[in-house]
Amino acid sequence: MKRFRQHPLAIGAVGLVVMVGLAAGLAAVSAPADQGSTYGYLKLFNEVLALVRHNYVETVPDETLMKGAYEGLLASLDDQSEYLTAAQYERLLATSTTSKATAGIYLTRRAGVYFVASVLPGSDAEKKGVRLGDRIRKIGNRSGRDLGYSEAQRLLEGEEGNTVSVEISRMDEPTHDKVTIALHELPLPLPSLDATDQNVPVVRVPSFGPGTADRLGSIFETLARKKAAKVLIDLRGNAWGDPQEAARAAAIFDGAGVQATLRGRDGDEQTLRGKGPRTEWRGQLLLLTNPGTAMSAELFAAALTDAGVAKTAGEQTLGRGGERDVIQLANGDYLMLTVRKYVSPGGTAWHGEGLKPAVPIPLDPDLPFGERAGRQLEKAKEWLADSGQAAKAA
Repeated sequence: MKRFRQHPLAIGAVGLVVMVGLAAGLAAVSAPADQGSTYGYLKLFNEVLALVRHNYVETVPDETLMKGAYEGLLASLDDQSEYLTAAQYERLLATSTTSKATAGIYLTRRAGVYFVASVLPGSDAEKKGVRLGDRIRKIGNRSGRDLGYSEAQRLLEGEEGNTVSVEISRMDEPTHDKVTIALHELPLPLPSLDATDQNVPVVRVPSFGPGTADRLGSIFETLARKKAAKVLIDLRGNAWGDPQEAARAAAIFDGAGVQATLRGRDGDEQTLRGKGPRTEWRGQLLLLTNPGTAMSAELFAAALTDAGVAKTAGEQTLGRGGERDVIQLANGDYLMLTVRKYVSPGGTAWHGEGLKPAVPIPLDPDLPFGERAGRQLEKAKEWLADSGQAAKAA
């Protein structure tokens, strides 16, 4: 959920913040005598800037140096906050579309490099073999390192039937693959029940799109009738959908009420509530997560663990729980800055950090890639099946 608002700010004030932030990082290495003061940080920044200007192996334009400082500061905050020149912002607006056609790739960025955080089930990207953890080297003819987050994600969207070429690489496969992906408008997939293992049924929740809460409620009505004592909800790769739908889904398990709060630095708050009704199913609930579990799925997991109705297992989640505003600068450039974040009822915030599982179950790197996720699921089911016996023994 994104809201774009324009705030005219003095460029001098923003520049001051940028330089203070950069110098603050440098101060950890070489602190000035008047450490902690604005003057001290600015003095250190000017010293570094002068050294780079006069000693770097090549002459670098001041504009490039300053843009690097802005981008470095924002990158230190999270992977979505960014500095956009007026030209970049205009290009972003020019490529906007009312179409919801997508390649089905959800990106994350680490140290300026883009990786695939999630692949939408049923998308052409999934069919072409794009997978979690793939490094995105190019989108079209643009290098990933030259793209801001918003522009990179926008290039993976467009008109129905259009295509986009993506160059990827993998750590375990030292090759570069160029994949042409068709853009399609796809409905977000609904939850499904796999009850082949009657001891531990698995409910796959691949997104929090429209209808997810209703479908989830229906599935757990079935599980209540079958008297299922233990259920695993698979949230791996769920980076899609609406936080409000996730709040509705959470209320199925812990009843009506506040499931999360969207909180700004200045104290403004917006609560997300779920109406219920609460399911009649009662039993042990385990949520399986991985680095592709993001935003709405993280909200759902945080709400249920806070309420004490579920535990988490698997791997740490992505850490997406913020909302950005567009801030226009006096020189015509823009900031896209995270200004609000979601917090669970118990005060847990996951933006930029992710949620650590109570039961760590990492992927087995010794297995072929195609077998790792399945083995992780089996280990989670084994843990859940054994947990009740351990409780009785205790």
